[in-house]
Amino acid sequence: ICSSYSSVGNTTITTVELPDTLNKITFAAFKNFTKLENIVIPEHVTDIGPEAFSNCSSLKSIIIPDSVNTLDYGAFSNCTSLESINLPKDVHYISSRCFEYCTSLKTVNHSSYISSIGDSAFYKCKSLTGFELKDNNESVYISKYAFYGCTGIKEIRLPASTCEIGAMAFDYWTPEQTIYLDWPQSDNSSKNIDKDAFGVGVDGVKVIYKN
Repeated sequence: ICSSYSSVGNTTITTVELPDTLNKITFAAFKNFTKLENIVIPEHVTDIGPEAFSNCSSLKSIIIPDSVNTLDYGAFSNCTSLESINLPKDVHYISSRCFEYCTSLKTVNHSSYISSIGDSAFYKCKSLTGFELKDNNESVYISKYAFYGCTGIKEIRLPASTCEIGAMAFDYWTPEQTIYLDWPQSDNSSKNIDKDAFGVGVDGVKVIYKN
């Protein structure tokens, strides 16, 4: 278990080599390591704890093995230099605030399905170019503020298995952006879609239902 250094942070370390015996990165373990640029997570790690790499503002590269099945809340929040990340195949839940304020994040690659996206998971990820939600008949839940301010996404498609979209989940989008919903508007009555899920007012994102 990698213990926390968050009480003081670190402003000099640029790279960290973790032992192969490590199985969990605990709460705020590398929080405020503002010069940390890259890190490789060992093969036996299963959990990356809350705020583990929060405020690692210089972090550009992180390699996460498929042994990891949990990315806890705020794990990479405010990693403003992180440009891409590959999610392990057993991560099906993007936790609350996981990538909040990752303003340089362009791509999030994953080979499996994502069933739930937590509150503010991609809040203000303005460089994000897209995010794929696979339709494999698993219920999909998108929480409030999940993609708030993701102005770099040209279009996104939500599968018919989407059950819930929280308040402001797609707020602060522009008319040049499009959300495709793979269900007819008449099916909304069977889903829990907040009245402000796509923002407040009439000048926001373009929403297109399936005919």
